[in-house]
Amino acid sequence: MVPPPRHAHPAHPHPRPGPPPRRPHGPARHHLRLRPPDRRPLPPLRHPHPPRPARIRLPPHAPPHPAALRPQRRRDRTRHRHPRDHTGVLEDLFAYFHHLTATRRAHPTTDLASQIANARIDGHLLDDNTAASYYILIATAGHDTTTSTIAGGLEALIRHPEQLRRLRDDPALLPSAVEEMIRWVSPVKAFMRTAAADTQVRGVPIGKGESVLLSYPSANRDEDVFGEPFRFDAGREPNRHLAFGFGVHYCLGAALARMEAVALFGELLPRLASIELDGEPAWTATTFVGGLKRLPVRYSLT
Repeated sequence: MVPPPRHAHPAHPHPRPGPPPRRPHGPARHHLRLRPPDRRPLPPLRHPHPPRPARIRLPPHAPPHPAALRPQRRRDRTRHRHPRDHTGVLEDLFAYFHHLTATRRAHPTTDLASQIANARIDGHLLDDNTAASYYILIATAGHDTTTSTIAGGLEALIRHPEQLRRLRDDPALLPSAVEEMIRWVSPVKAFMRTAAADTQVRGVPIGKGESVLLSYPSANRDEDVFGEPFRFDAGREPNRHLAFGFGVHYCLGAALARMEAVALFGELLPRLASIELDGEPAWTATTFVGGLKRLPVRYSLT
């Protein structure tokens, strides 16, 4: 497949962004803490509201780009209508982050956006598209993938009640169960790569310049790697899934994703008296990243 990319300068094929030469005044580090959960009983949902689209919290101090002020239509009514719609969304997103990069370089603060905007490799600032790619990765990748894993993991527990009982009886299995949820859901569906040279994969010839589909759900159900790969096993060991990728592009947020899922299920399962499907789930139409769009459930808490 293609060799690892040159992210910044041809002389340095695998550079890692270092700290900016001038650090904003304020705390030197940002610590992530899990606060003790609020264990007060949840009020009953007397008048449930229809689900609202998820929102991504972007850096709070960046002045809005004009594109961000355009009237927004409901996503479900416009998505996939025409390729130009998709391209326009991406252009607006990159324009917003290019604007953010310029703002943070002119007026750095203590936030992560300033660290990215002012990062240097061998004395050179990241180019605008590379910086924007870091922003987009942090703002979007960890949102859709983590929520898809959590929702898909919950659905798997509902459809495999013996695994739910097993997990509740032995909470120490939770980290293994989260790994199995990640394997089972495989929220990143595929990447395309281009062969850099003629090669073969298990006797199948691949010519230089040909496109190759990397299918993560398929890899994570490889019979040569996983015993009973089509069975959800909360205690699966070993679990050598590839949902977070491999090599130089291993997922930046893998540790955070695991921590979020462990924290959520660690608090939910002890309080969950019962849960079952209350209708058929619906899935997002995607060839890249996605999972459950709706998961109707009926549940009771202890």
